[in-house]
Amino acid sequence: MKIETLHCVGDKAIYDALCQSTKVKNSDLQQLLLKRGIICSSNTDRKSLAAYFSSLTHDFDDYSTLCDLLGTSRNRDKITSTLIESKASSDKIRESLDRFERDAAVKDEDVHVKTRKRSHGIEVDITYQEFNPNKNEFSQYITKTASVLIEKVGADHNFRYPSNTKIESLVQRIFNFIGEDAGEDVKQHQVSLSSIEDPNIRNEFFSKLINKIDHFDLEDVTDVNVYHLEKELMGNSDPEDEEQCDEVQDVSPNTHITKASLKGVGVLESPELQGLYEKGFYLCRIVWFASRKNIPDSDRYIIEATMSDPKNFSGFTYMIKGKYKYHGGFSYAKNWKRLDAQEERLLSTYVEKAASEVSAELIKTYKEAEASVESVMTAAAEDSVVQPQVVQATASTTEQSDGTL
Repeated sequence: MKIETLHCVGDKAIYDALCQSTKVKNSDLQQLLLKRGIICSSNTDRKSLAAYFSSLTHDFDDYSTLCDLLGTSRNRDKITSTLIESKASSDKIRESLDRFERDAAVKDEDVHVKTRKRSHGIEVDITYQEFNPNKNEFSQYITKTASVLIEKVGADHNFRYPSNTKIESLVQRIFNFIGEDAGEDVKQHQVSLSSIEDPNIRNEFFSKLINKIDHFDLEDVTDVNVYHLEKELMGNSDPEDEEQCDEVQDVSPNTHITKASLKGVGVLESPELQGLYEKGFYLCRIVWFASRKNIPDSDRYIIEATMSDPKNFSGFTYMIKGKYKYHGGFSYAKNWKRLDAQEERLLSTYVEKAASEVSAELIKTYKEAEASVESVMTAAAEDSVVQPQVVQATASTTEQSDGTL
């Protein structure tokens, strides 16, 4: 059903919607029929019930019920964070959030904001709708909820929120309100290595990250995605350089792999991945198992980290997927479950801290290496300029001596 139009869904759309067993349960279908005084057995074929109900006359209440069932999303967005530098205090930020809440109530009909003070910081709960015209008519408007957590980190504030276009635009509006109220431009810091194109250093970011999570040990890497930049870089080079490159590598210009994915056990040490490294690929996504340090009966945690913009190696996101409960005797539960809010928040803090420290360390080392190379090249250039003058001066002296004699 489309909002603010006279469009009315047909029986096929209703039939297709009722056949989605992942969202519409048999009990939901039975309840729809019960409202019409029709009792059906739980053993009745689902498609038969769906076909029968779709052939009936429907009203707004039926459409609303189906929209409520189908217009919800169970998928979780990955998490990202932004550290802001501002002279605004936590109380001032709370005032800016109240102003944002009032502004959203006036300007955004599909956005509802609620700000709450917590012991661990400030939480901004946002309920919003997303429209996707490619989905079934009952699923085109999907209602989502998101939480923006604001924590004080030293003199700055860290904003943690789901990584999607809608929430990122709303968070940016919050930053604008904070800047206006504080009378300054808010400086934003995110984990990024966009200034470094060396694939080895980009690989080093993920290999250090998974080993630097506080209070957790790495167990195994099970899934990685790699990316290759060479084709795009060659597109900006000179034709002569491309010909020389083709002659050396003997590679067809129409053959190039940009992305690849590897899954298994011990993926990070696999010869297949090492071979991709040698060809210029670098990691842009990684999934690993971790366990608590010095706890023999620790549960096994699943963590995913990604650079959403692999070309520029920016847009760091992550997800604490869940954990496998430890059952004893070196055995774990077959299915993982989500962490509770407090444990997920604590582990998220560890991941963000490790990512920030690793990126800062790599950038610092890279800049120091660049400065060292530049100083060596400058010294070599100065020597090449000074040396001929010395030779020329020596020659002139010799010539003058010969003339005197």
